Amino acid sequence: MTSVFALHDESGRVHSLVGFEASEGSGMSLVPEPGLTVSEVEAPALRKGVEGLNQLRNLAKDARVEGSGKVKRLIK
Repeated sequence: MTSVFALHDESGRVHSLVGFEASEGSGMSLVPEPGLTVSEVEAPALRKGVEGLNQLRNLAKDARVEGSGKVKRLIK
């Protein structure tokens, strides 16, 4: 299962995206810089390797995080 997390400011502007693939129940910790928040976001399935990294870069360009609840949306 691939999870994508956004590090964003209070206006929702994305500063970076982190994607990782792990089995159910696995976890990791992200510690944002002061003034940033970490949110899990809906994202398309990521390809493996460099193609997946390029997907994350393209998703992050001019994106904002929007919504409430556990998983939020990326808006262009």
